[in-house]
Amino acid sequence: YEAKLADIPELARAQVNIVLYQEFGQTLAETLGQPWLQAPMGMQGTTDFLLKLGELLGTQETARAFVKQEKQTTLSAIWDLWKGPQSDWFPTTNFGIVGSRTYVAGFTAFLGDELGMPVSFTSSRPLRSGEPDNEAVRQILHSKPPAFVFGSINEKIYLSEAGAKHTSFIPAAFPGPIVRRAVGTPFMGYRGAVYLLQEIVNRLYETLFNFLPVDTGYAKASQNGAGASKQPGNLPWEAEARVALDDALARLPFLPRISASREIQMQAEQAALEAELSQVTAEIVQQVLLKRNL
Repeated sequence: YEAKLADIPELARAQVNIVLYQEFGQTLAETLGQPWLQAPMGMQGTTDFLLKLGELLGTQETARAFVKQEKQTTLSAIWDLWKGPQSDWFPTTNFGIVGSRTYVAGFTAFLGDELGMPVSFTSSRPLRSGEPDNEAVRQILHSKPPAFVFGSINEKIYLSEAGAKHTSFIPAAFPGPIVRRAVGTPFMGYRGAVYLLQEIVNRLYETLFNFLPVDTGYAKASQNGAGASKQPGNLPWEAEARVALDDALARLPFLPRISASREIQMQAEQAALEAELSQVTAEIVQQVLLKRNL
């Protein structure tokens, strides 16, 4: 680390102090009486931070030039990722976060306000009035988990309990088995915005990849030597069976629903054929959903 304990008195002589986390240092910064700024998250937050820093230091032109350069270099990746073929994903990909108040505010502003991702829930540490506590978060993740959860080992455990295999977990709070010592994996600043968006897009592609082999029902029938007339895909469905399927799909994040719907239908129709039924029943659908932990 660049600073040592003996360097702390130098804070009182700084032109501007930067507080990385409001939970650790804001009171000291206010007590010192020097100008101070909160370390930024997201694109707009970082731009505002740099321009304000330039104003406090009397280097406005330098700050504006730096912002312009960063938009043309570092932030160009944001444009590519957000406006690329995956741009339609963001308005339908929700997220929840449990973490420090700094991260909760920063993630909500960047992912929610700037990228347009729906916010499923937020829970700060220390907890704010009206926010869900640990048990409430657990119930949310058990009943309708979002596409992404940023949090601690607690949230990872809750997702495992719920069998929420379609939810991507990204460590963003303690306690948890997380190491972020490498330069280039931040959450703050312009580079943090790029890193976060990169992680999200990669996880979305991983979700799609997991549903690529959607014809496993057909493949299984083929391996068993079933004739063409026995293939799933042509059986009628009871109304109650359709309702059961729709209810299960509604609990999934939006992105995997289409592929999951097709795969579940194939499995249900294959199970109905094996049971020598003429249609897919609600009982058959429930059996398939149970095997998939849905």
